[in-house]
Amino acid sequence: MTKDVGIVYHPDYLKHKTQPGHPERSERLQAIVDTLKRKGLLLHLKELCPKPAELQWVTSIHDSHYVERVREMCHRGYLQIDGSDTHICEDSYQIALLAVGGGIIAADAVCENAICRAFCCVRPPGHHAERSYASGFCLFNNIAILARYLQQKHGIKRV
Repeated sequence: MTKDVGIVYHPDYLKHKTQPGHPERSERLQAIVDTLKRKGLLLHLKELCPKPAELQWVTSIHDSHYVERVREMCHRGYLQIDGSDTHICEDSYQIALLAVGGGIIAADAVCENAICRAFCCVRPPGHHAERSYASGFCLFNNIAILARYLQQKHGIKRV
């Protein structure tokens, strides 16, 4: 049986900690992975191992001062950034880069015809963040970064 669907997951995604009761928490991701394992579905998926995204892709969408501010606030142990809905911890910056990298590895696999489609089981999520502002639980806009990556790296005109 061919594995035409890829899955991006890394246990380090669980290191992005949020405060108790926050809706975006590691238990959600763990429940997805546990269910896929319990149902035997992982056997039918091609596992894709992410690596942290290169900063050039993150700063193609986000202001470099903002990216540095995220890194610094995580390093200093802040618990929130840009309001009360986006929680961070010391590991959040590196894990956010890993989440962006997860999308990139999935896109590369699809563009290289290694798989037909992919499910990116990543966190922190990444579609609400703005150019210079975290929002909606998101530090980086993984989706916008991935669209730019596809345009520049793979020559895809419309994403």
